[in-house]
Amino acid sequence: MDRRDPRPALREELSGVGRWMYETAVRDGQSQLADGIAHLFGKAECPRCASVFTVADEYASANGPCSA
Repeated sequence: MDRRDPRPALREELSGVGRWMYETAVRDGQSQLADGIAHLFGKAECPRCASVFTVADEYASANGPCSA
């Protein structure tokens, strides 16, 4: 299986709720949580087609309400 490592978002790239979540975790000394948030709002690459996507957007798309 071909695997690609996810690319966490840099602090400067975060905005809105992602930035708020990250900064709150850092402020509260929750470094593992902050790292996870950076990965959630970061990018990943499909090993099959090499397309790059935002993890949070893909998750929201796959788990949001269906529009019929």
